Amino acid sequence: MIRHKNSVGSPPYKGNTFGTYPNSRLRHPQHVGVLYRMLNKKTLLPRLPSVPSRPPRPVHRQRSHSGFSASRPLSPVSEVPPPSEVLTLHLETDVLHQQLAAMKRQSEEMDRQLAALKKENHHYRQQIDRQNHLVAQIANTLELVFAEYRVAAEQYQIGQPRTGEQMAEHEHGWI
Repeated sequence: MIRHKNSVGSPPYKGNTFGTYPNSRLRHPQHVGVLYRMLNKKTLLPRLPSVPSRPPRPVHRQRSHSGFSASRPLSPVSEVPPPSEVLTLHLETDVLHQQLAAMKRQSEEMDRQLAALKKENHHYRQQIDRQNHLVAQIANTLELVFAEYRVAAEQYQIGQPRTGEQMAEHEHGWI
């Protein structure tokens, strides 16, 4: 069963179902008349802001069911601004277009500078990474050299007879 998006609950309500179920309006001829009258109202049609082909009708303060005015007066054609104002507006528009073009050029230049700075930053980061890698290699090498030196020093001391002073230093942890 296909339901209208506004329908709530089930089964369909058997009373006045106009507007609730889409197929119900086809079953009742009086609803077709209501739809026809609604579509013929001029308030439902959009008004174009153009010069009317016939003179506007006098405005009657009729109220539609929704509370809005049934007709609205059209603006008179005599509201065209004088040529000096139009020229001023054109000049202001030209100035704004020139400013916009200058801002676009400035933005493009800043984008180019930003790209160059990013490239330079990437280059410096690579250099720093390489230098950090070299420093780590040097530190590891020094650590290995000092470890070998300590082992060699201990082996040298083991092979040499110790004097009393060296034994005292070794016991106290000075060597």
